[in-house]
Amino acid sequence: MMRKLNQADLWLMSEIKNQLLTEYGVKEEHLEGYIDNSNFMKFLYENPVFTHHEGPEKWAKHIAENNPI
Repeated sequence: MMRKLNQADLWLMSEIKNQLLTEYGVKEEHLEGYIDNSNFMKFLYENPVFTHHEGPEKWAKHIAENNPI
């Protein structure tokens, strides 16, 4: 059973999206696909402490490096 996302999780997701838009020039219509293509959500559900520890900048960089931008 998957845990429910809390406010901190939603904030982290929002910050990652903002980073991808502003720092990496990802188009808004590609955001969800890029995030879904990464292991971010898997880690967020399985190990939220680690996921939050890494922070939005590292996750945005990881997602950007592993998708065609």
